[in-house]
Amino acid sequence: MHLTFSLLICAQLLLLKLVRCNIDPTEAYERFFDLDGVGNVKLYWKYTDTHITFELHGQTTGWIGVGFSPTGGMRGADIIVGWVKNGNAVISDRHGVGNTFPPRDVQQNVELITGAECNGWTMLKFVRPLRTCDENDRPITKNTMKVIYAFGAADPTDDDLTPINYHRMNKGVRSMILLEGPRFITPQVPSETHYSFDILNNLSAIPARKTYYNCMLVRLPTLPTKHHVIKFEPLIQPGNERFVHHMLLHLCTKNEKDVTLLNTNHECYRLSSPADFSDCVQIIAAWAVGGGPHILPPHVGYPLGNTNEPVYAMLEMHYDNPRPILQAPPYYTKNNSSIFLTGVSDHSGMRIYYTPELRQYDVGILTLGQIVNSYSNIIPPGISSFKHYGDCPAECLETVMDQIGVDHIKVVGGFLHSHLLGRKLRVRHLRNGTELPNILRDDSYDFDYQEGHSLTEEVVIRKGDALQVVCDYDSSGRSNYTTVGLATENEMCLAFLTYYPKVPLSICETSPHLLELLQYFGYHLAGIQNYNLNYGKMDDILVRKPNYFTFRPFGSILSQQRWTRARADHYSEAVSRMRRDRMCIIDGVWLNTGFYRTQALRILHPLIERQPVCTTTSPTSNITEINRLNACPEVTP
Repeated sequence: MHLTFSLLICAQLLLLKLVRCNIDPTEAYERFFDLDGVGNVKLYWKYTDTHITFELHGQTTGWIGVGFSPTGGMRGADIIVGWVKNGNAVISDRHGVGNTFPPRDVQQNVELITGAECNGWTMLKFVRPLRTCDENDRPITKNTMKVIYAFGAADPTDDDLTPINYHRMNKGVRSMILLEGPRFITPQVPSETHYSFDILNNLSAIPARKTYYNCMLVRLPTLPTKHHVIKFEPLIQPGNERFVHHMLLHLCTKNEKDVTLLNTNHECYRLSSPADFSDCVQIIAAWAVGGGPHILPPHVGYPLGNTNEPVYAMLEMHYDNPRPILQAPPYYTKNNSSIFLTGVSDHSGMRIYYTPELRQYDVGILTLGQIVNSYSNIIPPGISSFKHYGDCPAECLETVMDQIGVDHIKVVGGFLHSHLLGRKLRVRHLRNGTELPNILRDDSYDFDYQEGHSLTEEVVIRKGDALQVVCDYDSSGRSNYTTVGLATENEMCLAFLTYYPKVPLSICETSPHLLELLQYFGYHLAGIQNYNLNYGKMDDILVRKPNYFTFRPFGSILSQQRWTRARADHYSEAVSRMRRDRMCIIDGVWLNTGFYRTQALRILHPLIERQPVCTTTSPTSNITEINRLNACPEVTP
C-alpha cells in the first residue's frame, strides 16, 4: 500500500513536471554515497572478502558510469559503464586512456545483476572482484580511492558507446573509502529518543593570515541525568567551505571557569591564551575537510550530563585563508607576499545529538601520534618518501587501565590526520615487541577527504600494548625543509581512535628529543629565543659546534643541508631510534610533569603482510542475491 501510494504521488508530480522521482535501492545497504552532492548520482554498495556489489543510480535515461582512478582523471582509470535500452540492461568493463572515449577491456570482469529505467532515472546493479588479474583493472582496497562518475543524456545509438556519446556529459570525482565497516545514515537504535544542540562560532572576521586557530569556550546543556552523545555533524556556514579546515570539540575537566570568557573568541595555542583553556583537552567530536556526519555504533555513546561529567567545552576551529578566487570585494590584504581575504565572518560549528536512553558502553576518543612541537623534527625537501613516527608508550595505557580496573579497550574506528605532504598514514599495534595488524591504514591519504574510518571488526588493545603512528610524506615539490606545526604548510602526524570502555587518557604522543636531533647534525644547544611550542621556527634555536662559542640559528643550518634519498632514509631511521619526549594527559593532567623522557619503541618482530591475490572465480558463487523491490519494472540483463 505504501509503495503504491508513493508511486501514485510520484506519477502526479511527474505530470506536473515538478520533480523526477528516484528509484528505490533493491535492498537495504549499509554503505551509500551521494557522488555529485546534489542527489543526481547515488552509489550503494556491499562487499565480501573477494567481491564487491555496486548499485548505481543516475538521474538520466541515457548511459551512466563509475570508475576508480589513480589521480582523479580518466587516464589509467578502471571504468564501468552501462545503460538500459529497449528493456535490456547492459554493463561493460573499460579503461581510461585520457580525456576521451574509454575502450572496452579484453577481459570483462564485471557481471550485471539487474537494471531498471523509470521516472527519468537509470539503475544498474553489478558485481566485480575486489582484485582481478587484469592489468586494466584497479584493485579495490581499504585505502582512500578516487571514484569518478559520468552520465550522458542518451543511450548509445548502436550496440555500444562511441566517442560521440562522450560529448556534453556530466562528470565528477569524489574521494571515498569503500572497504570499511558500516557507515550508518541514521542512528541504529530505532527506540531511542534523540535531542540535539548546536555549538556555533561567532567570529566577526577571519584574520588576514594563511592559518588561524580560533578557540571559544561554551557551556554545555544542563542535563538532569547522564545521557549519551550518539552523533555529531558539521555545520559549515554556506560560502565559507573554503576557509574551514577542521574543528574539534574539547571537553574541559575543570568545572570552575571565568564565565566572562563564554562565547568569546581567542587564538588557540598562544602563551596569551586564557588559562581556563588549558584543561580543555579531551576530544568529544572531530571533523576535518571532506568529512561528513559521524554516527557512533549502536552499543556505545559518549557520556554527558551527570555530576561527574564536564560542564564546559571548547570549540577549536582551524581556518585556512587561501588566495582569493575572485578579485573583487570583500577586500583583500597583502601579507607575506600573499593576498588574503578580509572581512569574512563565520558562524560554523557542530550539531551534537544525544539520547537519555543509555547504551551499553561509554566511548572515548584517544589522540596519538607525534607531538605538535615546532622544534621536534623536520621533513627534508625534494624527497618522495620520508617517514615520521609518533609513539604511544605502553606505560600510558597501563596507568589508565589500572586506574579504572580494565585490562583492555576495543577500537571501533577513528581517523588519520596530516597536512599537504601526507601520502601514507597508519597506526601500528605492538604487543611484547611483536607487530600486530595495523589498526588504521591509508596508503592513498587525501588531504581534502579526511573522513573517519569505521572498522569491520573491533580491535582489542590490551594492557601492555603500545601504539605508533607512522606518516609517510612526499616533499618532492618543496625546495626547503618543512617543520611540524599548526599551519597548513607545516605538517602533523596524528590519529584519533574511537574506543570503549572510556578511560581517562586523552592524549598519548611523543616526539624526538631536541638535544638528540641537534647532535645528529653535529651541534649543541646554545639557547632558544622567542620560544613558542606551536608557532616557533627553527631559527629560534641557537646552536654551536662542540668547543666553539659562536652561536648560529639552527634554521639557517638546516636550509644549507644537501639532501639525497639515501641521506633522508638514514636521517629518518636515526630519528626513529632517538629518545622521545612523552606527553600523556590523564584527566587533564600530565603523567609526570612536563615532557617526560622515554625510549623509542622497539619492534622485534615486524608485521609480515600477506601478498594480495586476485580472484578469478565467478562472482555469483560468492554473492547471494535477495528479492528486489518492485519500484520499477525489472529489465533483462
